[in-house]
Amino acid sequence: MKFRRCSSRIWVGSTSSNTGGISLDLADPTSKRAIEVDGPSHYLRDVLSGDYVVNGPTEFKARLLRCLGWTVAHVAFHEW
Repeated sequence: MKFRRCSSRIWVGSTSSNTGGISLDLADPTSKRAIEVDGPSHYLRDVLSGDYVVNGPTEFKARLLRCLGWTVAHVAFHEW
């Protein structure tokens, strides 16, 4: 699947060769900037403190995108 254009620069979609096949919520492939809206499935809950902690797959995806030169802003569901 490819990104779908929703304005002159912003793309909405799932996967693209520009991201190495990694899905993104909102992205501008030319500047390699993206916004990810992270819902509850992206977090674990610390039993003792009750804090939300990013889970392994989400952290791995963020690390891969950084290695590919992307700048990603994460919006956590518990901060809305």
